[in-house]
Amino acid sequence: MDEEPLFQAFRSRSTDCDIKIKPHKDSKSGEHIVLWSDIQQAFKNAMFIRNDGSLVSFLKDDNFEELIPQRIAYYPGVVLEVVVEDSKQDTDFTKITPMSRESRSDDNSFNTHSNGSNTTNMLNQNMSTLTLADINTNNQSFVVNSDGKSELHPALREYKQLYHSYFQVIMSGEELQAASIKQSIDKLVVDMEQNKTLQEQLIVMQQEMQLMEKQTFEQLAILQGRVHVLLTHTYDKCPIPKLFIILPKEEGALSGLYRLYFLCECGTHTMAEHNKTPPPIHLAKHEGYDLDKPTEFFERYRSYIMTMMYMVKFGITTDSLIVPPLSSLGILEGLDNTQEHVKYLRSNITPLVDNIIRSLQGYKNDAETTLELPTGNTDFGNLESLGEADLRQLESYLKVVKDQGSVLGNLYRIVTPEGNTKWVCFDHYCANYRESVIQQLRDIVKVNYGRFIEETGRIEIKIGSSILAKQFYNVMVKASWIQELDITLRWDATMDDFQLLAETVTKANVIRLTIDGTHFKNPILDVINRGRRFDPILQLASNTVVQSLQLKGFNDFYSRTSKSSWQLVHQFRVFSMKMQVDLDSKAMKLFKDTLKHCAALTALDLKIQHQYSVAEATSNVLSSLQKLESLKITSGRRSFTASVSQGKIQDIELKIERLDELDSDEFKFIRKQHLTRLAVMHTPDQDLLMDILRLCPRLSHLQIGCKSQRLLALTNRLISTRESILQEQGSCCLRTVEVMEEELRPFDTLVNFVMIKVYIQYIISFAEDSNSFDMRTWIRLGVLGYIHNAAREFIRQYGWSIVFLDQIRFEPFAEILEDIPSTRTSQLESFHFYAYNFPDDGLDRLNKIIKRSPNFKDLGLEFYFGEECDRLETALLLFSRYGTILSSLELGGMYDGTLERIAELFPSRDSFPNLVSLDLDFSRCGLSSHIPWILAMISSSPQTPTSSSSDLSLSRNILDKNSIQKDSETTVSWTKLRKLRLWKASLQTEEWKQVIEAVDFSVLEHLYLRVTKFSRKQLKLLIDRIPVNNISEAPLKVLKINYTPIADSILLRSMVADLRKKVPLIDIHLQEVATIGYSYESTGAEFQLDHVTPISQLVHVYPDPDDPESDT
Repeated sequence: MDEEPLFQAFRSRSTDCDIKIKPHKDSKSGEHIVLWSDIQQAFKNAMFIRNDGSLVSFLKDDNFEELIPQRIAYYPGVVLEVVVEDSKQDTDFTKITPMSRESRSDDNSFNTHSNGSNTTNMLNQNMSTLTLADINTNNQSFVVNSDGKSELHPALREYKQLYHSYFQVIMSGEELQAASIKQSIDKLVVDMEQNKTLQEQLIVMQQEMQLMEKQTFEQLAILQGRVHVLLTHTYDKCPIPKLFIILPKEEGALSGLYRLYFLCECGTHTMAEHNKTPPPIHLAKHEGYDLDKPTEFFERYRSYIMTMMYMVKFGITTDSLIVPPLSSLGILEGLDNTQEHVKYLRSNITPLVDNIIRSLQGYKNDAETTLELPTGNTDFGNLESLGEADLRQLESYLKVVKDQGSVLGNLYRIVTPEGNTKWVCFDHYCANYRESVIQQLRDIVKVNYGRFIEETGRIEIKIGSSILAKQFYNVMVKASWIQELDITLRWDATMDDFQLLAETVTKANVIRLTIDGTHFKNPILDVINRGRRFDPILQLASNTVVQSLQLKGFNDFYSRTSKSSWQLVHQFRVFSMKMQVDLDSKAMKLFKDTLKHCAALTALDLKIQHQYSVAEATSNVLSSLQKLESLKITSGRRSFTASVSQGKIQDIELKIERLDELDSDEFKFIRKQHLTRLAVMHTPDQDLLMDILRLCPRLSHLQIGCKSQRLLALTNRLISTRESILQEQGSCCLRTVEVMEEELRPFDTLVNFVMIKVYIQYIISFAEDSNSFDMRTWIRLGVLGYIHNAAREFIRQYGWSIVFLDQIRFEPFAEILEDIPSTRTSQLESFHFYAYNFPDDGLDRLNKIIKRSPNFKDLGLEFYFGEECDRLETALLLFSRYGTILSSLELGGMYDGTLERIAELFPSRDSFPNLVSLDLDFSRCGLSSHIPWILAMISSSPQTPTSSSSDLSLSRNILDKNSIQKDSETTVSWTKLRKLRLWKASLQTEEWKQVIEAVDFSVLEHLYLRVTKFSRKQLKLLIDRIPVNNISEAPLKVLKINYTPIADSILLRSMVADLRKKVPLIDIHLQEVATIGYSYESTGAEFQLDHVTPISQLVHVYPDPDDPESDT
């Protein structure tokens, strides 16, 4: 039986009967629709469709774009009204009146804090006299142009544009500008009253706009609530600012380049006593930070960034803080207007913020149809505060390298009286504190061999007596903003001394306290308080301020504490104790009873003699520690780390020197509590290790230190044991096995090699519940290149897994590599070797090794030429064949002729585009004639087009310049040097200047100069060349200048201090000409001078030609 045909009924005011139009079936959705073109055929002047007075919108896709051709949904059994344009102009109108304030529901107003905001109040007042215009393009108030296309009437379009601007300035608090726009809107409304058709369209639009207004206010109310929660959220564990915004760099949002700006979290907590209004939150006094991996950053933090951007755009006011609306530029208050980035922000911050909001919303940059306000596309209910884990990871997305004592954004950490952590600028940091008090604190810390990190409010100090302690306490209480105190008491403190310390810590609002009591004995004058000597320390845990307590050297802590000191603790979250004695039964009971009173504890770190007893005791009281997240117990070089959730141990990681150190009780405890990670520092007993693998079913990661002679047997045993477990039990959790040198020394830290040592490190990754696995191996040989039989067998069996190989001689290892079965594809990526006695067929053999390694990308070569011509020809052949993948090059024993030949055939870095490490020894040749080649090798970028050479013939014939086939002139880009080493480079002053200026210190990490004429003048030039960047530090990690005419002086120390300011963590080694004499060695933050016998009394010293202070 045929289906009855479907029709959609339409009617207009000008027709007396219904007109039926046949709908179409959408092939994608399967739904019935009616085409707009069909409606226009039946109703020539059709403008839009209504259903019971409500607008019927065109159907849209997932991106809210209208489907083409335009269409509406099918409404079965419903007669839709077609609104058409009249052909004549009527003059009898009903006056268009704006919606009254009473027409809105009461809950439409913008929810604010009790104080409210000027922007919100103004918005409510002004909006009561206007009809909300349609904010997006989905409202269908159409006219038909000559092309038959539907578009808004020009008057309605102008009205919409004016309202767009009006709403913007109202939200921004610009009252004068809003009043001017309102006058224009009123005039336009009067003009529109002369047209009946426009009047009808406006009436239809009013219902839509009233709904949109209600939604807008509800969304903004949600936004303000979210922002209020965010601003009052407490982050206890993350020492990093939490308020920031993202702005495009000057190139624009579409360039993909962005910068993060932190905000100063000022408020009532930084308000001066005579002020009644808290200072507004503003940008930190910092140039901001470029983003690393911006795509990943926005994916992770998009919701939080949206909250921040809306907060600074619209502003917010609460009892304790003010965020000014963006239009007032209050967010730029206090910044130095002479700085270029501040000038740029002051002129462009509004469009920059709008660009980010638009990008995050997915809006198009259409000024006519787009309003940078949250509409239906943005759900503020989904905007979230930033979790502590996310906050900890934030810094990893910023292009910044910072010193331990520095902080992000030049902000300082404070804690409010309510216990909330805030990050504020220096001006607000010092707002309530006199500079004299701060200076007193600096002085007293310095006198007591301490360190005052003002940015984070941390003091590290060693005090030798109770009198000095009282002086320090008095000043610290006056300052009252010290957040962290690490104090060493270097006298035998009494209970009264501890009581005074506890009172001071409470008054000063210290939240993290570390006390070193390694100097304690048994004070004779405090015998009466012997059993409660440490009561004040334990009571600190309940002062509602201290959240972290670390005790060192309190060996008799639990035998010198009374029950009367125990109280229920709320704020106490981190507890760490290091003692050198075991706990007897009485002390163990006190220990467990103490933990029961720490209900809020999240981290417990204990260093004690007997791990098992403490671990067992702790596990028995875990039910009282529902918030505990981590438990770590260390004994000597053994560590036991457990993750805890809801009072139960979830995972255990055990690090131990030798497996046979585990006694039966410890073994039972580990097995019972689900061991998941095990690290063994020395070659393990294989039978015992396999037993652990079988008896600990959740063990997923093994880290083993093993002698290379035992590697093969251990590896095969692990793989076979896992296979048997899979066969017997059907599953095995072991996923990763990492094996390295004994003591668990990572491969990249092995610098000083034993003559015949073989270093092998590998990682095996097993597939889930499968025998298949992947393996990556790193190998480095000793000076003699000796390979013992056990290592040879390991390489023959698992050589396919080698990814990095560093050896002295080519031939021995090449033989082994060639013997590796080709059953699996070689994973070799890097091969570094010393080309000593390179065999005649070496190039062919090396080529075969590389060809069977599809991932090969890195070759390192070391040469010592001497007088043998064959070595030079070998080098030239290797350079010509593999120069493009050469990453490390060391040239020693060069004569003038050797260097001339190399420079002639390979004049620029075009031949070595991927070189990152260069080591040159000029002990046997002069330098003056080779300066251009040296500059070409170390230059940061191509200077002129150069000729690139093709591969040379593999013949052993003597090469000349004409044997190189040259391509057309091209400019090749190359990798910049990260490591440069020059030996016996006897350069003159001007030549040194050329070399220093050619080095790119924006990427160089290591610089070694040995036995050179490098003077203080050159050092000054070098320091000046290191770039100054407020966003990130220069990457230079090591500077070694040995056996040079740099004599010790005040000037030298000043220069080193200047270098330290630019690169705080650089390792500096400066040594004078003679091997016996003074040397500077600086690692990290401090710089020390090691003075032996003055050189002038021992050997002849080359004078420093640029230093009038130097002696001859």
